Amino acid sequence: MKNALLLLSCISGFAVAATSDEEIAGLINGLRQSDCQFERGGTWYRGDKAAQHLQDKWDYAKDDVKSPEDFINNVANGSWISGSDYHVKCPNQAEMTSRAWLLQQLQLQRTQ
Repeated sequence: MKNALLLLSCISGFAVAATSDEEIAGLINGLRQSDCQFERGGTWYRGDKAAQHLQDKWDYAKDDVKSPEDFINNVANGSWISGSDYHVKCPNQAEMTSRAWLLQQLQLQRTQ
């Protein structure tokens, strides 16, 4: 019985990790496919370039990222070097921090 509970616990933990990874991948792909621009370091980039940057940061920090919210708050919201926030501007929308935009996208993703 004890071994069965341990196995179930491991499987549940894997399912949560897989779901988190899928949600993070969904956020990155959503940015990649968007018509939005992404600002970092004072330069604006297309969604595909921004998505690649976030993918690279996630690949580097993946072992320390425990949830999509953790990814947003600690990887995708700003520069690790300067501490400056990243920003997103989309057609017909006000510019916002990448944190606010990604949290909005995560909420949309979870309601679909």
